[in-house]
Amino acid sequence: PVPADTLYDRIVAELNRDSEENPGAGLFRARKKIEMFLALYPNDPRREKIAQYDEDLKLSRLQRDFERLVNQMADTSGLQPVERAYVEALNLSRSQPEQAVEKFQAIIDLFGYDSKPSQIRLEEGKGGGKSLREQLRTGSRNDLCVELARRRLETIRSNLKLSLQDQKDLLKKRLDNAAELESTDPEKAKAIRQAVIELYRGRPWAEDFVEAAREQLREETE
Repeated sequence: PVPADTLYDRIVAELNRDSEENPGAGLFRARKKIEMFLALYPNDPRREKIAQYDEDLKLSRLQRDFERLVNQMADTSGLQPVERAYVEALNLSRSQPEQAVEKFQAIIDLFGYDSKPSQIRLEEGKGGGKSLREQLRTGSRNDLCVELARRRLETIRSNLKLSLQDQKDLLKKRLDNAAELESTDPEKAKAIRQAVIELYRGRPWAEDFVEAAREQLREETE
């Protein structure tokens, strides 16, 4: 067998070759080496770290499968309920991330067992408990999908936080522009306010801006 040190160095080298354009590719290149290390060296002190790579690989492979289904608009009727729900949420995240947040959270609430990502209770009646890491090693599709939903939810929320702040800054600027145009070009000011209402009504984070636009339109007619 390949010595443990040599095999470990080869795995790390593959992972270090990842780039921003293709993150995670090293996991797929190192797949066989990872499986070999876990099989040959169960007592090696680095096994826990390699096992984590194996778990990440399972999640990455499943994520790629789901993305392929979305890209190809494939039939999902043969999937398990949790898988079908994840594909639907993933598809929604591309065009309506705010609504996708609710979908991913619903997947976690319905199919997950605990709100903490590091701990999942066993099915009722079996007793005890085991960590997420142990759950993932069993290859449970349900648990894998729930963990993917958690990770995707965290990513979307992080991205939304930055994106929403940019949009809020833009809406404030546009309403300020409308106020400045009030005396010189009231029709333009009115059009800006109506556009804010049309484009952002129904979005909780933009409620203050939409209400401000409505209030300003009411003042125009009084």
